[in-house]
Amino acid sequence: CLEMRKNALWYQFIRTCVQIWTNLFFKKMILEHTDRLPRKKPIVMVMNHQNSFLDAFIFVGFYWWKFQHFMTNAMVFRIPVVKHILRSLNLIPVFRMKDGVSEVGKNKEIFDECTNYLKMNDVIIIFPEASHNLNRRLRPLSKGFTRIVFGTMNKFDWDLDLQILPISLNYSDHTKARNYVYGYLHEPIPALKFKEAYDENPNKAALHLKVEVEEKIKSKMIHIDSLDEYPVHHILMDDLEPNPFDLINPDLGNERTKKISEHIQETDINKANELLEGLDKLGLRLKYLINTPIRAWQKLALIPGILIYLNTYIPHYPIRHITEKLLTDHAWDASLKLLAAGILFPFYYLIVFSILYFGFNLGIIAIVYLALSLLSVILYPSVKKIMTVLSQQRAFRSLEKQNPDLYKNLVTKIEHFQSLRKEIIDSE
Repeated sequence: CLEMRKNALWYQFIRTCVQIWTNLFFKKMILEHTDRLPRKKPIVMVMNHQNSFLDAFIFVGFYWWKFQHFMTNAMVFRIPVVKHILRSLNLIPVFRMKDGVSEVGKNKEIFDECTNYLKMNDVIIIFPEASHNLNRRLRPLSKGFTRIVFGTMNKFDWDLDLQILPISLNYSDHTKARNYVYGYLHEPIPALKFKEAYDENPNKAALHLKVEVEEKIKSKMIHIDSLDEYPVHHILMDDLEPNPFDLINPDLGNERTKKISEHIQETDINKANELLEGLDKLGLRLKYLINTPIRAWQKLALIPGILIYLNTYIPHYPIRHITEKLLTDHAWDASLKLLAAGILFPFYYLIVFSILYFGFNLGIIAIVYLALSLLSVILYPSVKKIMTVLSQQRAFRSLEKQNPDLYKNLVTKIEHFQSLRKEIIDSE
């Protein structure tokens, strides 16, 4: 703890950079009830986990008066150099059963470390689902966070005003840059509320805390309970939704989820699976084929946009190759893109700038290039999206000539779900 505080200036500098870049990464970030953040109390923040470490980055800019610590999968700490960097940024490894029984035993030391941080009124950020998942649903929470809460309170004879702060997160498009995100901060739960229950039965107290946190998080996130029905919900609520703001509205989303579940037939589930699998094999995404119209001015904007694309292609290529060819867990996509935009892109532009400025003595041109290039990082996702949509729509139209039976089959299924959406959702 003391060593970390010696590097407070470095820690605050990194936090500032992350906050600025995360805000630029999202087109719009809405965080509701930030006034509920306790200033002078230790806090355990508990939230749903849909988007790798991007979930934590959203809250890096808060609590300037506090140190934040992020509980993270121990797997990423295996490389010594990476471990040192992550620890300097206040990330704490958490070991799971698949890491090995001997490794899980190290969690006792980790929990003791968290207890010491909380004693100093710090913030511990935990994702109790234990892993991330792109699906719009809250998975069962582990009891790890209750061990930290009650272990801390018990160690200090319940003489801490420890607060548990549940948070609900919703994304408009989990894997893409420049999407929308909505975070809802619930009313903090004082740990002292469970003292009597803990004295009677610690296990029951842990269960009551877990259930209360679970219910709060679920109440302000779009939660689709049935995995069997999930493909139908995904098509109707994600792919066919023209308004991205509706995708981060938990009240509207959960009302729609309820309506859809009431209408779903077994044949709808089969058709949804067949449609998504068919489009996936072709490398197509339904959202780009239906609800992403490209206007004339956007096509004209591609003329300068081509220059932005070419200038950004080289630093973007490694990330694109990883996300499209190597990565199987696409919950990492947006986080890797954030890192690329914040590290690889500026590094590449500085190299080109140095070549122009020092190698060819083109001072003004080099400065203008660097300024425009940094601006292009923000514009690049929009340019890339337009190009992707045009390419996918063109590929889908060409399918009509290459394989008319497959094309007709896919169109029939798309029209079925458009009609189903109109019946269930558009009649609101």
